[in-house]
Amino acid sequence: MTKTIAAALKRIIEMLTNPDERKQVGKRIAAIFIIFFLLLLLPTLICTSVVSYFFSGETTEENWQTLVNALDDEHKEVLEKLEEEFEENDMLDRWNEAKVLTVFYLYDISIEPSFSFRIKVCFNGDPTTEELLEAVAEMFEIDTIDQENFEELVAMYYIEPPPKPEETTSTVTATTPETTTEPDPEVTTSPPPWSTSKPIDFWF
Repeated sequence: MTKTIAAALKRIIEMLTNPDERKQVGKRIAAIFIIFFLLLLLPTLICTSVVSYFFSGETTEENWQTLVNALDDEHKEVLEKLEEEFEENDMLDRWNEAKVLTVFYLYDISIEPSFSFRIKVCFNGDPTTEELLEAVAEMFEIDTIDQENFEELVAMYYIEPPPKPEETTSTVTATTPETTTEPDPEVTTSPPPWSTSKPIDFWF
């Protein structure tokens, strides 16, 4: 055992005292560190590169269009019909949430005939995000959706909904008819007998 340790120490001393050996050791240590850091950073670099490739410089609307273009025709048709139904029911302000649910969480279920009705029911009563995700999980019998992850996806593919048309209320101004006061008919009264123009003769 002592001989083995002594031989190892002797080898280390030779490597440190020999310039060529020191260079070789330095290169090996540097290579080990480089490989170690690459193994740690490689997953992060890959994810960053993929995201940058697909979404670099794109708006959220372009992100969504890129995603839709990658869907098959059947699911594109589902999204188009569902958007039309949301528009008809005056629910476009919740469309960004519905489309994310459809593509990322209910993709396989979305081609079922009753899907559009069932997902619209989840939006009844204008629920909060938490209430919506609970309703979706219960309606479609899936695991509860992580709210933070869901909100990040909505923000990534958010499209500003069109403004709702302003309700125009017609105001009716009541005009009172003009009342014309007709002059009272002249009342002609006969003068009393003592007011005649002829003088009365009091002399008998």
